[in-house]
Amino acid sequence: MARLTNALALVACSCLLLGAAQIGQGGGARAGLSALLPGQAAILPVDEAFRVSLSVGESGRKLYWQITPGYYLYKEKITASLDGKPLPLALPAGIPRQDEAFGLVEVYDGYVEASLPSGEEPVLVRYQGCAEAGYCYPPVEKTLP
Repeated sequence: MARLTNALALVACSCLLLGAAQIGQGGGARAGLSALLPGQAAILPVDEAFRVSLSVGESGRKLYWQITPGYYLYKEKITASLDGKPLPLALPAGIPRQDEAFGLVEVYDGYVEASLPSGEEPVLVRYQGCAEAGYCYPPVEKTLP
């Protein structure tokens, strides 16, 4: 049993090293992630999969995500805060999805917009999403002006 465990650990490390080597050789993160999922479509860097922006208007501030086809965001993982205090977010209903990791959840694909209270201070936004190909990104934190 110990030999099997060691063999599996060796294979996992080899895959990680292969991905790191591709990144180190100028292949970038996209090449590295693709190396970890052979036979799958290329996995985009998180900022290409989920393009987030903030706009300010008369009715307050709005967060926008443009979500690349084949990717989705978890509704429950979208938060905003100011100086460590949560901000209320008005999010639309999501699409129900049975998720292997989180059970029944709501997700967004395509485009989503969230309303924030008015203000001029930078906002810390957190979100998490996945690729339909089976790769889930770690949670993302971005400060938006």
